[in-house]
Amino acid sequence: MAKFELNLSDYLFILRKRRLIILAIFFAIFTSVVFYTNTQPKIYRTQTTVKIIERKTLAGLMTEYFAYTPGDPVASQAKAINSYPVIERVVKELGLVKEGSLKEEILQAVISIQNMVSTEVIQGTNIIRIIVEDTDPMRVATVANKITETFIDENLREKNRQARKVRVFIQARLEELSVKLKSSEDALEEFKKSGAATGIAIPLQNRLADLAMEKAKLLRNYTELHPDIIKIKGEEESLKEQMQQLPQSEIQYARLMRDFEINEKLYRNLKDKFEEARIAEIEKVADVSLVDPAPVPKFPMSPNKSLNYLLGVVLGLMLGLTGGLVVEQLDTSIGTVEDVESYIGLPILGVIPFSPLEEKKRFIFPLFHREEDKLSATKNRLIIYSSIQSPIIEAYRMLDTNLWSAFEEKALPKIIIITSTAPGEGKTVISANLAMTMAGRGVRVLLIDADLRRPVLYRLFGLKRESGLSEVLSNTLKLKDALRGFTDLFLGLKQQESLLKMPGLNNLQFITPGHLPNNPVGLFASERMSILMDELRKNFDIVIFDSPPILPVSDVSILAPKADAVILVYQVGKTSRSALQRSKKQLESVGAKLKGIVLNCLNPQVEMNRSYYYYRHYRYYGKKEEKDV
Repeated sequence: MAKFELNLSDYLFILRKRRLIILAIFFAIFTSVVFYTNTQPKIYRTQTTVKIIERKTLAGLMTEYFAYTPGDPVASQAKAINSYPVIERVVKELGLVKEGSLKEEILQAVISIQNMVSTEVIQGTNIIRIIVEDTDPMRVATVANKITETFIDENLREKNRQARKVRVFIQARLEELSVKLKSSEDALEEFKKSGAATGIAIPLQNRLADLAMEKAKLLRNYTELHPDIIKIKGEEESLKEQMQQLPQSEIQYARLMRDFEINEKLYRNLKDKFEEARIAEIEKVADVSLVDPAPVPKFPMSPNKSLNYLLGVVLGLMLGLTGGLVVEQLDTSIGTVEDVESYIGLPILGVIPFSPLEEKKRFIFPLFHREEDKLSATKNRLIIYSSIQSPIIEAYRMLDTNLWSAFEEKALPKIIIITSTAPGEGKTVISANLAMTMAGRGVRVLLIDADLRRPVLYRLFGLKRESGLSEVLSNTLKLKDALRGFTDLFLGLKQQESLLKMPGLNNLQFITPGHLPNNPVGLFASERMSILMDELRKNFDIVIFDSPPILPVSDVSILAPKADAVILVYQVGKTSRSALQRSKKQLESVGAKLKGIVLNCLNPQVEMNRSYYYYRHYRYYGKKEEKDV
């Protein structure tokens, strides 16, 4: 990737270039989300609400007094809803356990229901929401309503138990006071019958009691030296002196009368409270009431397919875009014409556009590794199978024109070697199409399949490999006997009609590779190779060698210095920039006349120069334009 500041159009270019990676990641993420969502169990949710009523009756106050529990009463009730006693009743009444089941079985059933249930207090109210979640919509509604019913009943029972406790406690105290009251009453009656007292000490005794209570109240705020307290003490002393002057019988009579009055007052108060406790025990009004029953849910609350799918789209796009940008950053190839020219320092002699057949080869061949399919697809890239108005043919005509204008003499060198950095960059197809294009201008062209390791060129034209270059270099065959002409080409190709559409092919001749030698380098470095080069220059206008790639083997390093020009084929976006740079240095180090680069399979999605994209989609020689003329 080129090192320059990116703008919006550059990012759009990257997105188009890496669209397959982005789409692959997007569909992988989205498909995973869809699969995960649809494999998750459907969870249904329903809820019911109950209201906690705080009743402040006397019996209730007594209950709070004798059964006081700290904390928030509503929160405590919310916890009690999912308690073991309540859920145990629910389990048994719903028939989730058989009668006589073991404790362990009942416990497991209770725990399973408790895991379904949750409660929450609605803030600012005394209303509790009971939430039940499960995979069965009917079950969640049944359980929620049953829990509400059971909790209200349990609350009523608990309230009655508390009221009964209060009533029993008051009744016991009432019985004790009844005995004390009877005893004090009997003692007072016996004393009255004796006639020993008149009751004169009673007012004095009552006054002393009142003063004692008043002094106790003052002592809460003041000390013993306060004037009011000193005054009360003085009055008490005076009353006590008066009491001492009275007969002992009067004092005893006053004490008996005071005990009787106290017991009578306590008994009367407890009698009233006892009646209230009995009423509270009988009334059976619960402190919990139903607000909303639980409906049967129609749709699951989980998984939320719409939300999950939306998240899958967002996550897929984010990861897809991130993946595309990461791949672009890690890509060591050169992606644009501008990058190639600025990086390698060589002119671009031609731009061969991307063909839909390349897309077919890219996806089908990795799955079906059939050599005949690969060869068939490669044959289809020859210009003899293209329409005269095809942009492919125009690209090779432009390459031919650029080659003529690239040299000062305005004439092409005699011998041109076409090579590439690595295999699979299309040098063979370019060699063949360029040779046919030049022959169409009336130039005598010789096309030599000089790849003596993995030759393909001879197969494209349906020729036999034997009696070719290796035999000529071995002095076992003369040059004129190795030449193949238009007749051989016509017989080798099945679609002969395509040949008749291409003018000038009778100016094209071929030399096949021949038998593959064990040491091609030795043949290329031989004296016979130099002699053959001179002989070719005399008999042909142009000689094109389809040679092996430069980096994998050393054949080109031996052959290139003997040629008049070397052209390097580079498939855009495939080979790394470092490999392309090494290829250039390798050719320059052996003295090769490297004249330029041909960009192959240039895709409009990876070409930042929009002129080519326009040319491809609105070509000058299209049928649409002919109709308009």
